[in-house]
Amino acid sequence: MQLKKTIILILAFISFKLIAQPVQKAATDAFLITRMAEKFHVQPRTLDDAFSADLYTSVLKKIDAEKLYFTQEDIKLLDAFKFQLDNEIAGKKTAFLQLLITFYTQRLQQLDTMADNILKTPFNFSLNEKYTVQEDTSYPANTAAQRVKLYKNFKYPIVSGIAMLVKETKDATKQKKLIDSTQAIFRKKILESFKRNIQKEIQSPGGIAQLLSNDYCRAIATCYDPHSAYMTLTDRENFESGLGKKIWFLGLI
Repeated sequence: MQLKKTIILILAFISFKLIAQPVQKAATDAFLITRMAEKFHVQPRTLDDAFSADLYTSVLKKIDAEKLYFTQEDIKLLDAFKFQLDNEIAGKKTAFLQLLITFYTQRLQQLDTMADNILKTPFNFSLNEKYTVQEDTSYPANTAAQRVKLYKNFKYPIVSGIAMLVKETKDATKQKKLIDSTQAIFRKKILESFKRNIQKEIQSPGGIAQLLSNDYCRAIATCYDPHSAYMTLTDRENFESGLGKKIWFLGLI
């Protein structure tokens, strides 16, 4: 029993270290980005509440543009930082990033399981259902509502795809066979694609902590203007490799 507790504590410590390292680096980089912009940008923005709100919106849009991963319960807690990110950056603090990473990691894992459960069963196309613009453009209220939204996100393209095929035949028997056979194919493809995207996030170099830390710093840079960019070491190496050995001259004449 003691050995199990020791192993759990070691794994928890390793997990904490894996998250803490990229997050702390991101806090330092975020501070440096704003200082560099203040010194060298032609028209630097003031690091204030307005900047904070823009950054907050930009980060959430980048990682959850479809408003599917986070719930309104998550957003309510994250909203506490909407006008505080300027203070987080100035103080090299990491509270927002850590909370963001925690929620995102949990939701990715939950959605992965939800997708399996939803798509293992054939859809009932005789149900009277609707998917409103309000649902599509809003965060789900909780995990139950999140499952409903995911279900509708899966069902809608399958219904549309099958409808295109079915209209080619008027025979009811053939239509039924076509619906049954193609629905299984569509469900399998959608599940594979969805899970592949989630695993790509989870298994990205450095993990989710590194992924979101990079997104956070990139969002800070683009808050100054669309042409300002934050590059990781890998980004920089790829950029320089793409330039080759040619000498490039940039400037105004």
